Amino acid sequence: MTTRLPFNIYQYSSHLEFLQDAYAYFHSEDETFSYDRIAELCGLKSRTEARNLLKGQKKASDAQLAAFARIFALGESEAKYLVCLSRFAEAGGNPAAFELFQKLIALQKENSPAAAPFRDVEVATSVLHMTLLSVLDLSDAPRSAEEITAKLKNRYPQADVAAALVDLENCGYATRDSEGRLVVSQKHIKKYDYNSNFFLKRFHQQSLAIAKDALENEATSERYLVGASFCINGKVFPRIVQKMNAFVENLMQLEGVAGDADTVVQFNQQLIKMSAGGTAEVGPGLRRESAERAFAENQNEGIVRANSAG
Repeated sequence: MTTRLPFNIYQYSSHLEFLQDAYAYFHSEDETFSYDRIAELCGLKSRTEARNLLKGQKKASDAQLAAFARIFALGESEAKYLVCLSRFAEAGGNPAAFELFQKLIALQKENSPAAAPFRDVEVATSVLHMTLLSVLDLSDAPRSAEEITAKLKNRYPQADVAAALVDLENCGYATRDSEGRLVVSQKHIKKYDYNSNFFLKRFHQQSLAIAKDALENEATSERYLVGASFCINGKVFPRIVQKMNAFVENLMQLEGVAGDADTVVQFNQQLIKMSAGGTAEVGPGLRRESAERAFAENQNEGIVRANSAG
């Protein structure tokens, strides 16, 4: 086929979204371009297999992805990007995910510098960016990058703060008021099922780095750390996760207590199984959803912004 897609694959952060959009466009241009036709062109067993592959109900092999790239008239670099997207979705939070992410970014910058499909989720799972949103919510919020950097005890370089403020505005998490000041908008974080593990893992790595730095360099009046080791029946593990999430929500209700907010805090929790074994069965009502999922699906703006549990 000679049809060319009117959109750019480098704008996509999900290979399945791209494949479905590509199919919808080709089919709208030519009704004979059906699942049957795709099966024929790609050497698949049936239209059902073609549909299942495009919708992600069946995993596509690299060879099948290459065939899809061919029928959708993708170039060599675009085909590489498609395969890399698929592998990145598979990798989740595994170590291989970082290398795949770097390859995706390199392909984007080389072929479509303006495209940044992962930027939104990168911003939404960045400790710096989410901290800045809380800074902007302060009753007497500093507005310039220089003032904000000082407010944050120079934890971040001023250039990073300035760049992050631009990111927040570009991604719609902050906007300008009538006086031109940057204020928090009401945008909610999008759900990212396909790669949330990777990005939230980075969030927690950043959080742990802050905790380590605070432990070594902050006065005890500026931080509070507490820990405990105890034994439980594995069946209650999901219940503990629920209680931890509820605890964070309750803490955040203190925002308006005792006067206007004047301090930004970073709160993190860790729950780690130190021993092997146990009866970690999940009963009715205790379905264990990862905190990554809970983070992504939470529709309360304050919780979404500050609670990245997992």
